[in-house]
Amino acid sequence: MIEPDLHFLMAQAYGDIVHLAAGDEYGESGRAKYQPEAASARTRAIEQFRIAFGSANNTRQAREAWPDAWRLVAGLPPSKTHFLCFYD
Repeated sequence: MIEPDLHFLMAQAYGDIVHLAAGDEYGESGRAKYQPEAASARTRAIEQFRIAFGSANNTRQAREAWPDAWRLVAGLPPSKTHFLCFYD
């Protein structure tokens, strides 16, 4: 079933915004750029994780996603980004 996979991917994408708003990759300039979106991105990421876990809570992908979901619910940013690309 592909639907849970899409929800996990959406949750990770929203989680990337939360991570960037914490200032880890881009420093203060990136942090300022993403902070206005952070609260709604956190809410949307948690919502997408809940949908995904509701459909596929005992899969490898669910086990791998659990730490990021937990961190978001706890008010922390995810520990890493999934879709961020730095270029030269």
